[in-house]
Amino acid sequence: MERVPSLPLPLFSSIVSFAVQDYTDQVLPETRRIHLAFNRLKDLSLVSKTWYSSVRELVYQFQRSTFTLKFQTASRHELLAMRRKVLERGRYVTDLRVSMGDVSSFGEYFRRGHRLPANLDTLELEWDALIAPMPGLRRLDLSEMPLSSPHTQKVVEAATNREGYGWYARDPSTALLGCPGLEELEIALYHPLDDDDEDEPSVRDPEYFPDEEVIEKSSFNDHFWETLVANCPLINRIALWEVVEGLELAHIHSFTDRGLVALSQLKYLDFMELRPINCTGNGLFDFLNGFSDEFSGQRTFQICVGGKSIMPEFERTDMDFYDAVMSLLTRIASTPANELHFSQQRIVLRLKNAITNPVEKEWSATYLDSLKKLVARVKEAHLSLHIRVTMHAYNRKSFKSILELGLYAAHAEPSYWFGWDDEESNRDVVFVNRGGRIYPDDDTDTPVRENVDASDSEFDEDSDDDISDVDLVL
Repeated sequence: MERVPSLPLPLFSSIVSFAVQDYTDQVLPETRRIHLAFNRLKDLSLVSKTWYSSVRELVYQFQRSTFTLKFQTASRHELLAMRRKVLERGRYVTDLRVSMGDVSSFGEYFRRGHRLPANLDTLELEWDALIAPMPGLRRLDLSEMPLSSPHTQKVVEAATNREGYGWYARDPSTALLGCPGLEELEIALYHPLDDDDEDEPSVRDPEYFPDEEVIEKSSFNDHFWETLVANCPLINRIALWEVVEGLELAHIHSFTDRGLVALSQLKYLDFMELRPINCTGNGLFDFLNGFSDEFSGQRTFQICVGGKSIMPEFERTDMDFYDAVMSLLTRIASTPANELHFSQQRIVLRLKNAITNPVEKEWSATYLDSLKKLVARVKEAHLSLHIRVTMHAYNRKSFKSILELGLYAAHAEPSYWFGWDDEESNRDVVFVNRGGRIYPDDDTDTPVRENVDASDSEFDEDSDDDISDVDLVL
């Protein structure tokens, strides 16, 4: 019997939501009642072992993300029991339902015989303490609370005005409101391992990784960076990096061009390092060209673009770097010299590719041809601008991957740690090869200079191949 292929859980959930009545993977706007779909989900789980596991995971995620606060006596014992459950499950909850009365519409068994106290309206139920441990809360269902009760208003206020600080913080930007003198900001992200990450060479001790996400990377969104700009004008250094390097990571989807361009308003910003973000070439151009010339020092930016595609059937993010390079250089080539402000400033950009998996040979040949023509246009329009393209398995006609794009004005000095030696950086335009076996059947009559760059250790697996630097001037 042919094996039924497994699907990514988000895609499987979307299919089940479409095909199974009474099941939805959307928290909003309708109330989710998975108990009505149990029989159909059970039938679906019998298709194969793979689908059985997927259905179990869907049900588990629903049960973990849905929580009901059911007040039956409002006694101290009941409140303490609720607090314990909230502390255990609160970080997973996205759908909260509050029941305070005699009628239950949530499809759950409601024991009769309990009476809420007559003085319920005057009791202090500590809603803030009950709601605070739910930083991911997206839906609040109060259909089983009397509108006349003062607790209805209190629970709404607790859900909408949660603290932005402490262990249950969900909006780290609030910490910036009281830091007008902040000069340096460093954020180190540390994530639990995916199943396919455990075999990666960079993962030596899987037990040292956290079991759960400590803080969602999406918290560092456009709003966060706009808040930083508005409240911390003296910032000169920003570092948003990963504790563990070498893993294929998804980009921060909520950190877009809007947040990046906002950072160009920081007059004193002279260094920035960003792990993979969701920016485009147009956003990079507006960011570089938006800085004031009042600051005469050098600015160095290392920005990572692209990321692992979570659902490649719907959205490819692993090729974002290549799109960003072309759109950035196109904007530069189309901008008159007197309007390209950053070419007259000491700005160094190192644009890194988050995903360096090999591309197809034919695609790379077409891309490279367009890239060379575009680089020639840039050099013709802006003589003072240096461009450096570092590739893997490059031989003038094709490549396996582009590792990074370097862009800087003639009077800027790239960091020594970038591995751009003087012989290369002083050229007008440099295409550099960093190891790897070229695609077969390529014309290799291009003379190469034998010179192994020890700084590119990520290609140690190709150490038995011929490794050379190919410097070309256009």
